[in-house]
Amino acid sequence: MQKRSLNERGLSLVEILATLVLIGIFSIIIWRFFFQATEINSREVTQNNLQQEANLIFNTLHQTHTKEVIQKINTNADKTQLIIEIKDKESIVFRKTDILYEVLELTPLPDKDGNLPKTNSFFLRIKLLSSKHDEINFSTQSKFSKLGNN
Repeated sequence: MQKRSLNERGLSLVEILATLVLIGIFSIIIWRFFFQATEINSREVTQNNLQQEANLIFNTLHQTHTKEVIQKINTNADKTQLIIEIKDKESIVFRKTDILYEVLELTPLPDKDGNLPKTNSFFLRIKLLSSKHDEINFSTQSKFSKLGNN
């Protein structure tokens, strides 16, 4: 049996392998958390984009409704566009590559006597869906009314 001198320095093969295994385990854990955080961030960005698109749609509808007569609100066959048809004007089209549009409800609102008004008042409920993340969607609704007769 040989005696080791105190001046010898170095690592044995077992120590090097143990170090590599520990580094590998830590890197797997860190990468897992990194990619999980990236996925969560992607979902939140998608949800915010849906909310912003819905806000843009309703703001545009409000501005258009105060000045024009909206004849029809619908989607195309594959739900990639929301189309607002305006009397005697060009239609307004909303189209985003990662968003699908659904008109859930479009109901004319009666006046205080229960009659359907000529003032173009309606209730609208829409749903926006993400084509990237099937489980992410955003629904919103609003009433649109004009104060006077047009």
